[in-house]
Amino acid sequence: AAAPGPAPDGRLAAARSLAQATPFASPYHKDAFLLFRALCKLSMKDHDDVEPPVEPISMQSKALSLELLLGVLEHAGPSFCNGPRFVGAVRQYLCVSLLKNCTSNVTHIVALSLRIFVNLIVKLRQHLKAEVEVFISHIFLRVLDSDNSTHEHKMLVLEVFHNLCTDAQGLVEIFLSYDADFDSVDIFRHIVVALARVVKGRADLPQGINSSAAAATVSSDALRRAAAADAALRRLALSGLVATLRSLAKCCDVAVGHAPKGGHPGQGPGPGPGPPAAPPA
Repeated sequence: AAAPGPAPDGRLAAARSLAQATPFASPYHKDAFLLFRALCKLSMKDHDDVEPPVEPISMQSKALSLELLLGVLEHAGPSFCNGPRFVGAVRQYLCVSLLKNCTSNVTHIVALSLRIFVNLIVKLRQHLKAEVEVFISHIFLRVLDSDNSTHEHKMLVLEVFHNLCTDAQGLVEIFLSYDADFDSVDIFRHIVVALARVVKGRADLPQGINSSAAAATVSSDALRRAAAADAALRRLALSGLVATLRSLAKCCDVAVGHAPKGGHPGQGPGPGPGPPAAPPA
């Protein structure tokens, strides 16, 4: 499938106008909307993108706002997940916040942002097809492919992919929504290829460890740490591939992981004992 172009501004403007014209069901819904929007705006505030020993007030407020947003999504009900005003706020404010915070240099901020994204996939994926495509193809996959990405950020992205791969129904919906759509990016295929590439060992090694002379230039402790980090990445990526196969097998009603008597894992029971042997003459 080919990569889609950017959505027309007119379509986005029309969707935004429709959402803004939709009245709130009650004053409580309006208050919830205003609070959600305020938290999104607070999480978008700029700060010094470093990880100091003592976090400044702006960093603490950003982290707190993301934690509160995570709680909102974890407990969101039908009124939030299907309400035009709330879905519009997610598109207009929360997705913009996540785009900024998923590329932060502060690991805690990235971790919170990715956990929010997983909840968006679970709760609102039917409303956020274009946004999910942008996050996965332009942020997460690039983090895994980039030599400049830290080990912590790659592990967080792999955890996101692992969570997606363990959801059998969600994985099938991703395939149908993107890979089976000629106008969309092959998200499912790209995730599987990225996981396989990590398993095969595109190592996240320190700078300079790329030749046989590495042992002479880098301490053995650095080599051991790099090897341990690379092994952790490979294990998590392999676990994601296994979860993908289990999810596909579950959708196809194929048993995996259990070897029936007389058969093999993933197959039905073996053949019966057969007819009794003829008595000796």
